Amino acid sequence: MKKKMGIVLLLGIILGGAGMIYYSTQSKMTMGQATGKEEVAQKLCTLEGNVVRIEIKGDETTILEKEHHNWENPEHMDLTYDWQAVHEWLVAIRKIESKEAIYKVEDEAQYGIDDKSLIITLYDEMNRSQTFKVGKVAEDKQHLYMTTDRMEGVYAVAYNDGQQLLRNPNTFVVGNLKIPELDNIEEIKLTHNEEYTLSLKKSQDLGADKWFLMDYYKGSHFIQTEVMEQLLETIKVMKIDSFAGAITEKEDYGLTKPQLILGLNQGWELSFGKTEGDLVYVRMNDQSVVYTMKKEVLEKLASHKPFDMISRAVLELSLSDLKQIVLENPQGTYNLALEYGEPGQVATEIVSQLDEIALNKEQTAELISTISSSIWIEAALQNPEIEQKEERKAEITITCTLRNNQEEKIELIPYDINYYILRVDGVTEFAVNKDKVTKLFNTLSHMKKEKK
Repeated sequence: MKKKMGIVLLLGIILGGAGMIYYSTQSKMTMGQATGKEEVAQKLCTLEGNVVRIEIKGDETTILEKEHHNWENPEHMDLTYDWQAVHEWLVAIRKIESKEAIYKVEDEAQYGIDDKSLIITLYDEMNRSQTFKVGKVAEDKQHLYMTTDRMEGVYAVAYNDGQQLLRNPNTFVVGNLKIPELDNIEEIKLTHNEEYTLSLKKSQDLGADKWFLMDYYKGSHFIQTEVMEQLLETIKVMKIDSFAGAITEKEDYGLTKPQLILGLNQGWELSFGKTEGDLVYVRMNDQSVVYTMKKEVLEKLASHKPFDMISRAVLELSLSDLKQIVLENPQGTYNLALEYGEPGQVATEIVSQLDEIALNKEQTAELISTISSSIWIEAALQNPEIEQKEERKAEITITCTLRNNQEEKIELIPYDINYYILRVDGVTEFAVNKDKVTKLFNTLSHMKKEKK
């Protein structure tokens, strides 16, 4: 009898314990907690076929379809995707292994799996698919939670592996600007805020390529070589950062009225819209797709101002082309006449006469350089039209005659203690430094006195 009672009592204890375990488990499940959790290393991607379609749903939806060896976006066929980058991303997905599995989860939202999750669906050539949802980062910062429709439960994967899934698909886009080769660029236009355009044209001058600023001032002006080199280098290294989206009625990225438009030759344009952080939105020609580019490119292009670009030398004098220079001021006239050797002889035969003073080639070159550097543009007139209305008398004139008998006349008109107004062929736009001009005539006067 006692033995039977012991067995009954033991059975009761076992059943009671089992009941408590069952109650505890049910209580945890009603609180939304998992019933099972275990460490398990398991590949999460079980799609065996070649992936030919990718759907990525986040804030926006991106669809990529594989055509031959290229990935294309059916909504934006003019986009080019980096095949290697997409391939590496898919390889990273196939390699992801779980570190821990959590089963029978009633509320996946506690792991960041909800309607706001990033969803990635892969399709193979047989139209079989596998979908992944990416959740939040675990408290230990070492893991990321995710699920897949082919397996039950929530899986913790290594954070670095899971991060591969979070790559913005826009960064797969290759922004091919198709910039013309620098040697083939003949014309550049910089349109600032639709207010004014700097038109630059390349031309042959004395056998060399030179760039000129056209139409902004009354005449064309040679652009400083170092300035042009900087501009061409900026154009050469321009590159897209990533694809941003497409222009819609709600979002124009500031490209309806761009800050700047860069035009190259005929038919190539890049428009710069609004800036965001260190990036600026850009688009090619009138395409609807929009890219981002480093803002510093815009800043470099916009920094080119007309007055800072042009050469300040008024006289571009060359020994091989110059025949005569006549300089006149109130104190007198100075006549520099160049003499050349026989046709076909080298420039070492060039000598000159400054009135009755004979100069060899080196002395001639030095004097011409002094004249050029003395007639130097220092400022642009604020209101050139006002200065041009009145035919004011020049205090100084410089007349250059080329070997082909073409003449250029420069007139300097008193303005204030610092400047002369520069008048070339009747046009006034700039002012030159009075002190430099005064020193030039002092030099000429000193040379004549020394001869006497």
